[in-house]
Amino acid sequence: MIVERNTNIIIKVYGVILIIGMLIAFQGSNFPFMKGNDVMTLSGDAFSGDLSRSIMAYNEAPKQTYSVTLLRDALPEIGEDAYNIVIFRLASNGYNVIFNGQYVGGFGDYASGRSNLWNGIYRVIIPRDLIKEVNTLTIENNSLYMTGLTSHPIYITSTEKATRMIMHSNWLNHNMVMISLGVGLLSIVFLFALYGTAIRQHPIYLYLSVAIFFLGVYSIDYSTSEYLMISYVTYKKLIMIAFWAGTFFVSLGLQSMFDRSLPVVVSGIGLAGIIIMAALSPDLIAFKKMYSVWYISQVMTVLSWLVVIIKNIHERIESQVFLSGFGILFIYGIVNMVMDMTGIFFSMNSIVIYLSVFSIMPLLMVYMDFNKNRQELQSEMRLKEAAYEKAIRDALTGAYNKRHLSTVLGERKTNFSIAMFDLDNFKEVNDNYGHQGGDRVLHFIVDMLMNFLRSGDMIFRYGGDEFIVIMECAPEIMRQRMEAFRHFVEHAEINYGMLTIKTTVSVGIYYVDEVMSRQEVLDAVDQALYRAKNNGKNRVCA
Repeated sequence: MIVERNTNIIIKVYGVILIIGMLIAFQGSNFPFMKGNDVMTLSGDAFSGDLSRSIMAYNEAPKQTYSVTLLRDALPEIGEDAYNIVIFRLASNGYNVIFNGQYVGGFGDYASGRSNLWNGIYRVIIPRDLIKEVNTLTIENNSLYMTGLTSHPIYITSTEKATRMIMHSNWLNHNMVMISLGVGLLSIVFLFALYGTAIRQHPIYLYLSVAIFFLGVYSIDYSTSEYLMISYVTYKKLIMIAFWAGTFFVSLGLQSMFDRSLPVVVSGIGLAGIIIMAALSPDLIAFKKMYSVWYISQVMTVLSWLVVIIKNIHERIESQVFLSGFGILFIYGIVNMVMDMTGIFFSMNSIVIYLSVFSIMPLLMVYMDFNKNRQELQSEMRLKEAAYEKAIRDALTGAYNKRHLSTVLGERKTNFSIAMFDLDNFKEVNDNYGHQGGDRVLHFIVDMLMNFLRSGDMIFRYGGDEFIVIMECAPEIMRQRMEAFRHFVEHAEINYGMLTIKTTVSVGIYYVDEVMSRQEVLDAVDQALYRAKNNGKNRVCA
């Protein structure tokens, strides 16, 4: 029950994390404050040559020039000495910005295209002394397979709003990716360390660590790189192979957990296919067209995960966490695939979604595994405690047995009171009512005696109808308690079926004020009980 309750809490927390991931993906491309008289927007179709997003044709030159005419009167009212031009998510491998024939800024490697800028945000500043009545804004763009403004127009605005937009974008599109990567790295280190222990060598931890590593490589594509050490074609192919490799290792992890090979087969086909495409594609344009269609294999892989998880939803508690994450990922993947195949840019396309699913999931699994093991350990301890209690208890009365008495007397050396009592007419009870009647009386006596004892006091069945009580108290208190108990028994009527049984007890008490052996203590209290018997029974003697 505790494990189930904790699992529900974990799933809720995981759901909140996924929702936060989707909100970050949405807010990363949402700038509601970029409105007003101090903001001017330039859409892609406003430029000659059309700077709207498009996949380049096979015979199209990578370097293209786009221009737009701007009238002084049409510029926004900013009340400053310079305008800020903000360019967000321009599909480019390097571009220059020219205003009225003057170079005002450049980003990436325009000459050779060894840059990754599509998810970046950049600003150029235009001083007022460059402004004419009629102005020309020119962008020289070098793109190897996709060009144009992918999701937002170009903004001309004040310094304050340009800075706010850049900080907003950098925090949600760059810093959050770095944080997610940090959590992913933490997961890798933690899972490798956990796998390396002799206690918890679960293969799924190892496979998920490798999967997170590949997804971390894939996430590099969502950060900007002003210059790449390798060609952009090689870079992009390695990035996409890493994406498919990540899902393949997730499938291996699921196979190790659920013993189902379907995800490995589906994702293996997907990985083999993307590797073949990367090897055979002569350029990025062909490669882009191929992997846009091949996204279907990723969707089918996630679908195979869901099939396996749903079939095992009641067998392993981890299935519920997997179902939450992969369910979101399946919907997200379908939307992304459809929009990419139709040529529409998915503005919520963010690595934060993937990292939210895969970086947090292993940590939750470890916690669930730890919690499950803790519950099992606690159950085992309770079973051991129950077995120990059974071993030291008398089966009939529930009092401690003679063996445990020996242990307790060995531990308590001095300054305690001990009492020994037995029933005065127990043989007659057995003769008149049978042994079951006698058992009923013994059980009744022990139950009633517990009402006269404190939590730390102990009662032992010494043998037959003889019992011993140990109390850490002065002898006067022991005598008062046992006298009250004797008086209660004398007037008690013990029901046995339709019959009533009456009995009395004789009690001997002794105070141990010096170190004595077990046998010496028992002999001393036995002598006290002997005096109670000889003095007429039904009494307490010291």
